[in-house]
Amino acid sequence: MPPHSLLLENLELSKRCNKEQHIQKSTPSFTQTATLNVSSLEKPFDRRFSSPLHNRRSNSCLVQSLKAAKKKSAKKGIVGMLMVSILVYYFLLQILALNVSLPMTHMLALQTGEKSVGVSKGLHTGRTLRDALQRILSRHITSSNVLVVAPTRLDNTREMVQNAPGQSVYDKATLEGHNVHYLNPSNLNLDYWWRNEHNYEQNNWFLLTFITGSVGVTSEGKDVVRYSVDDVFRTSEAFLKEATLTYVILEVRISFPHEKSAPLFDGIRAASKLLGRKYKVQIMSSTHYLGSKWGPNTLLTDDNLKSFFHNALNILSDDNGSNEVSVFLFATQGMDLAIPSRNMHLGYGNKIEELSCGNGKCGVYSDGFSMPSCPKKHAALEVNFPLHGREIPTIHYNGNEVHDIETKQNFNIWSNNDKIDDSEALCVRDKRNKLVSCKTRTLKKAPLLTERDNDTSLTSNHPNVLSLLIDPISRNSFHRSLPKTARLLSELGFIEFTKHTVVGGNSGPNQAALFSGVPLTNGRNGIGASMSHGKPEKEKKPQWIWDELRDSGYITFKSEDGCVLNSNMIQSIKPQVNHGSALQNMFCFAFDRPNCLGSKMAASHLLESAKDFIDTYNDETPWAAFLSFTDSHEDSMTLIELLDNLFYNFLSEIDMSNTIVMVLSDHGLHYGPWFQSKVGERERAEPILFMSLPSTHNDLHSIVAANSQRWTSPFDVHATLTDIALHNKTASNTGSSLVRRLPDSRSECRGIDGVPSEYCDLQSSDTGTPFKCSSIPLPPNTLSFFADINNSNNLNLNSLKTLKSEFSPSLREPLSRHCKCATESLDWIHCKNHPWNLMGYGTKRESEMALVACEHDGEYHIDVDIRLRKARKKKLKGPDPVSIKVMADADQMIQRMILCSDTVIARLNYRTQPKTRYFVQTE
Repeated sequence: MPPHSLLLENLELSKRCNKEQHIQKSTPSFTQTATLNVSSLEKPFDRRFSSPLHNRRSNSCLVQSLKAAKKKSAKKGIVGMLMVSILVYYFLLQILALNVSLPMTHMLALQTGEKSVGVSKGLHTGRTLRDALQRILSRHITSSNVLVVAPTRLDNTREMVQNAPGQSVYDKATLEGHNVHYLNPSNLNLDYWWRNEHNYEQNNWFLLTFITGSVGVTSEGKDVVRYSVDDVFRTSEAFLKEATLTYVILEVRISFPHEKSAPLFDGIRAASKLLGRKYKVQIMSSTHYLGSKWGPNTLLTDDNLKSFFHNALNILSDDNGSNEVSVFLFATQGMDLAIPSRNMHLGYGNKIEELSCGNGKCGVYSDGFSMPSCPKKHAALEVNFPLHGREIPTIHYNGNEVHDIETKQNFNIWSNNDKIDDSEALCVRDKRNKLVSCKTRTLKKAPLLTERDNDTSLTSNHPNVLSLLIDPISRNSFHRSLPKTARLLSELGFIEFTKHTVVGGNSGPNQAALFSGVPLTNGRNGIGASMSHGKPEKEKKPQWIWDELRDSGYITFKSEDGCVLNSNMIQSIKPQVNHGSALQNMFCFAFDRPNCLGSKMAASHLLESAKDFIDTYNDETPWAAFLSFTDSHEDSMTLIELLDNLFYNFLSEIDMSNTIVMVLSDHGLHYGPWFQSKVGERERAEPILFMSLPSTHNDLHSIVAANSQRWTSPFDVHATLTDIALHNKTASNTGSSLVRRLPDSRSECRGIDGVPSEYCDLQSSDTGTPFKCSSIPLPPNTLSFFADINNSNNLNLNSLKTLKSEFSPSLREPLSRHCKCATESLDWIHCKNHPWNLMGYGTKRESEMALVACEHDGEYHIDVDIRLRKARKKKLKGPDPVSIKVMADADQMIQRMILCSDTVIARLNYRTQPKTRYFVQTE
């Protein structure tokens, strides 16, 4: 075959590849559901890039064509090789044209100055979106749905708009193996799709819902019509009420569609509806710097939502270079920040200068480096239940009682019952200054005695039950984050189960096992369905433990310290308990960070209410209280520390002599940068379990202590509660009571009923195996918010200080014999010198992080040295987007090094948090 024929033939192959790509990325006009088998890819997905599946297939097709060309030209001589060289060059151009993968500083196919169809002009480069997708969509815990509502083209292909945010979300979710549902916002009736075209009864949980409006485009790239986010939310009542939406990202816009037109606010209705459903709506990224009041993670509320949109309009009016401000909002009913940042919580910033935004705050927790606390301003307002017969509560403001007339005029009053006299929860909000105060109490009720247990001896024979559930936390994290509580439990004689394991990847299966004793059926939907956990009738279906105890004559209490309205998880079930349900609505009355209701933590309200409940019934009827705390359900892994003193004080004050007490968790943290480390992945499978027996069961202490060294599961916890509280020794076919000797087979994890072998394998893995810090994805970073802003309207860097170049004392001084050293790739060894100075072990050039842990008076003091090569040494000035990107890159690397150091420190399995100092060196 002549060389020119060879070239023509392979050009035809290239055209055929392009045609295949066109077919693969086409989507139906209304909806598309796609699932990708990740194992089918030839190479693992590089988490730094957004690489669409059809592009990878196209590139693979081109590579195959190239291989065929090389094979056929092997014997064609110099001319043939010349043709192949031309063909290689041509293929490289094709690959560059097809591939939308970008460097790790970008998620979308946009760079400064570029124009892309279907995307607002000057749209952010997408660092924050990239980090958010990595953080959320890498959460492989169960079959997950992802909903993408984004424009398609308006020609016959109906394909997604290439290079737009919706395309990037779709590609990433597909590559991570999620079930992706793609909808065109044009004339979309979301409720109709939800009820009629989607199997909502079986698939009502969405891990991520991404909604964007945009300018529709034809295949020629001509603007046609604007798709409004608010239009999508006009028909969303049923969807928002019935679907479980873990995370929502929506793009809102403030624009002048035409030169002389009135401004357009798109997204204000959408944000308002999410606020109405008690979502915490936050600013995630923006095309413009909106001022210090509207920085990353700023919480939007009903009170400031309109101000936010009008402020963006003012910014737009002052910017002659653009006619639109685009903002990504992040919404969740949990505790997660839009951009989590550990150094905003902890003292890591003592060597890493924090970003300053004038007199305002960039991020939520930038008050120095102390742990956050509830706003003290609310303490000026105090509410109390009214005296019997009065309809208006007693309110004091700055110590002075407020008159009834003023109360009616200036305060919003809420109670969990129409009559305040019959209420157990009461809240007021001052309409003028937005101050909030709440109060709880316990109104005594008689126990429910059924035919199953109408025994007056119930009081003396049945101990009380107290369960404190932290959702989520691992054993190591518990000891690191709650040291005072851990020490107290040891002093009080609690038994810690050191081989307690999960039975599932998230709360659903683990809490179903804990509190019902039967495996979860039908995924998440089985939790809310009476088919698996309904009241027992003739079929004797299994009950939740709190319902079973109530039916047996116990006075019951159940509540958690958060507001979640539309979850099919445990927290959305409305148990038939005597007390606690009033608090669930109370926590929806107001919210402030970190997790506050008025001047107190929500956890403080819950513990105070539980203490009052215990005091009310402690000397009479057996009681059972189930308390859940969700403060640790955020991936900076820091807010749980705020509960240490609260737990310590609560457990120190209550009488536990006739009570079985469980302090436990359902699993470890199962998402975020920590989970994507080797140690974090393992810790997800290592929940806590501490148990204290009532004094009437002291003779069983030795049995329980022996069982604590064997493998146990949540099913065993349920069997133990029913055994002790209900005298039911055979309540569960899956679990075994922990007050009875476990069989010898429990010396191994594999083979335990209800425990999947994958979690046994995970806990038997060697996390001490050397690994590189680069294997951990770059943690989200608030500086990325500013790095995403591509115009001159950005933060002025005059206030931004450069990183200090400092070394730890251990780098200069000889080490004592009680020191251990480690790096990001080598495990702990005894050392007499800093790792950077040890010949043959690790040199300064090879290691970017070194740890030195020295023991002193029974405590370890750890110095962490971090070296950065890419940070600028000179002070940066002016609104320079490139400079901000450099600082964002540097800070992300620092955060990854800190996270990496935590994983290395965790290998030592410290029972208390070591004292750690961080030092950053720039080169």
